Amino acid sequence: MNLLKRNPRKALIFGLYILVTVLSLFFYLSLPALITAYALLTLILLAVFRVDAVSVLGNIYYGRGDKERAGKLFEYAISRNTKSPAAHLHYAVMLLRKGEAEKASTILDKALGLNVKPLTVKNIRLVKGSCLWAMGETDAAVAHLEKMRGDYEYVNAQVLSTLGFLYFAKGDDEKAEALSLAAIDDTPSTAAAWDNLGQIYYKKNDLPKAREAFEKAIEHKPDLPDSLYFLGLIAKQSDSENALNTANDFFSRALACEITPLNTVTRAQIEKELTPSL
Repeated sequence: MNLLKRNPRKALIFGLYILVTVLSLFFYLSLPALITAYALLTLILLAVFRVDAVSVLGNIYYGRGDKERAGKLFEYAISRNTKSPAAHLHYAVMLLRKGEAEKASTILDKALGLNVKPLTVKNIRLVKGSCLWAMGETDAAVAHLEKMRGDYEYVNAQVLSTLGFLYFAKGDDEKAEALSLAAIDDTPSTAAAWDNLGQIYYKKNDLPKAREAFEKAIEHKPDLPDSLYFLGLIAKQSDSENALNTANDFFSRALACEITPLNTVTRAQIEKELTPSL
């Protein structure tokens, strides 16, 4: 009964397979005949629920890191009104990372109108906050995530670190530091929170603390271009004999990362700092 209320389609599919099994016992079907019946039922269901099947396949490709295939499948499924919140969320994240924040925001709004589990709602709201920031609406993004904190007894480190970054973007370093530290206290491996701290300390010209924070960030996420970039800047300012080589190594590693509009540095900024070897 609970399954029927939560997801009638899943209940229907489950019921059809049970029906085939019962009928096979009633008519004494052989194993090959039963397998054939299951195969035919599966093909029929794929035809009837093809949009749902495409959404599932898109989520599989997304999980495997094949964003190109996943994106095409998500676009097809969403254009045909798939009921999969995960497909909407994953596609919105992909669009956001490509710089299409407005389109991503619209898809997230659409997702909230579906039958969404509480945890997925949290994730949708978090990504929505990032969309608002990417659209240049930093104050709205802060208000959005602060409302999340008020609506739930617990928000995870990702929400806290994102909010910390937004306060840093607004120039409120005190709140940014407090939220980033809270994120680290909740989940010490939150690379984004360590990067926040690094940028806060770098802004204050506290280079030793900044370096320590950035090193923690890349310890947990080695392909974080922001932290690698700032470590390069810090290395450039040191008196070490190999300062330039060390800095170039950090800049080269940063350029090898995926750099999206969500990062605080651009490829052009990093390339500008990369000094040719003499």
